[in-house]
Amino acid sequence: MRPSRPRNRKTSRPIAAKPQPASPKPGRLSAQDEDRLLDQHAEKHKQFGDENQMLIVKNPAGYTKMSEVLNEFIDPFVATTHNAAEYRGLVILATVAWNAALLGPDERTDFLENMAQTFRSGTQRDFYDAVSELIEHKERYFAHYQRHILDVQVTETNYGYHLSVLSPIEPSE
Repeated sequence: MRPSRPRNRKTSRPIAAKPQPASPKPGRLSAQDEDRLLDQHAEKHKQFGDENQMLIVKNPAGYTKMSEVLNEFIDPFVATTHNAAEYRGLVILATVAWNAALLGPDERTDFLENMAQTFRSGTQRDFYDAVSELIEHKERYFAHYQRHILDVQVTETNYGYHLSVLSPIEPSE
């Protein structure tokens, strides 16, 4: 008896490789690419024309990169995101919670009430629940970081998402 040949089966593999969406994980960029993205982020802020111009220093020696801290902060929650918009939403929500956690009780309440006003009334409860969980996470695992986050920028790259963070340098880190 002759051995049978395997039957040709249709598979669920695509004929041509389709580009996969960027993973909602921070990507590793070359130093040159990271500098280019940081320059773009800094340039965006210079265009505001604010009379209180800030000096933007990229990766100052002796200071923790807040982009790395924020990436670590959101890491337990990233699995809930499925695309770039959801990832950006998580980053923005995490930034709000981070900054709220640095405020005193009265200031925090006012800050969160103002932020909640930007949501439809039906989603405000979800906003408060999510922010409360993130604030608790910040206070439990990241309490020693006392720097505010002034701005974040998420850029989709071939390696995933790159997070750029503007944060003031304060000696109390």
